Amino acid sequence: MKVHVKKEPGLSVLISGHTGATGSFLLDRLIADDDVARIVALGRRHVTALDAAPKVQQIVVADMADLSGVDPAEVGDIDIAFDLVATPLKEAFNGEEAYRKVDVDIATECARFARSRGARFLGAIAVEGADSDRDFGKDYSRPAKRDFIRNVRAMGFERIAMLYPAWVSREQGFRLSEFLFTWGGRKGVKASAMAKVLAWAAQNQETGERAYSEKEIKRIATQG
Repeated sequence: MKVHVKKEPGLSVLISGHTGATGSFLLDRLIADDDVARIVALGRRHVTALDAAPKVQQIVVADMADLSGVDPAEVGDIDIAFDLVATPLKEAFNGEEAYRKVDVDIATECARFARSRGARFLGAIAVEGADSDRDFGKDYSRPAKRDFIRNVRAMGFERIAMLYPAWVSREQGFRLSEFLFTWGGRKGVKASAMAKVLAWAAQNQETGERAYSEKEIKRIATQG
C-alpha cells in the first residue's frame, strides 16, 4: 500500500462520539498506535474504563452543542480529528428536530471546535446518498447529514474523509432492526471496518476531500 502522507510521531488527536460502536473501535486503534501521543476524548459522560489509558484525556461537556466553555489550553493543539457524533438507532425515530440537534448541531460544533484547535484532518461518517440535492421526502436523516457535510466543507480543513455506508453494524449480538435494514447482513459495514478505514484515511489520504463509498470502505478494510 502506497503511503501518501508522511507519518508524524507525537500526533494529537481529538475524537468525539468515542462511546459509539465505531468510536470505540477507533479509540482502541488510536491507543495502540505509537504515532499517536495524545488523545482528547470529548463527550457528555466520563468513561471509567478509559482511566487506564494514559494517552487519553477525557473532557466532559454537558452541552455538546456549545463548546465555548471548553478551555482551549486544556485541549491544546490538535492535528487530527474524528467527528463520530450520531443519533443512536433507538433514538433515530424521535423526530427531525431531535435528530438534527445531534447530527447537525452537535456534530458541526465538534468539527468547528477541532478546527479552532488547529486540526488539519477531519474524519466523519455520513450515510449513503446524503451528498445529493435530491428530495428525500420523509427521510430527514440524509438532509441532516447533507447539511453537516456542507458545514464542515466551509471550515478550511486540509483533508476531509467522509464515509458513506448504507448502514453501520454494531457487531454485538442480534438486533432485528439491523437484520432488516441490512437485508439480512448483505448490506452495511461493520463498525470495526469503519474504524479501520478512518484510521487508514488519516494516515494515507492526500490533500482535499475524499468520499468513501460502501464498496470502497469494504475494499480498504480488507487490505492488510
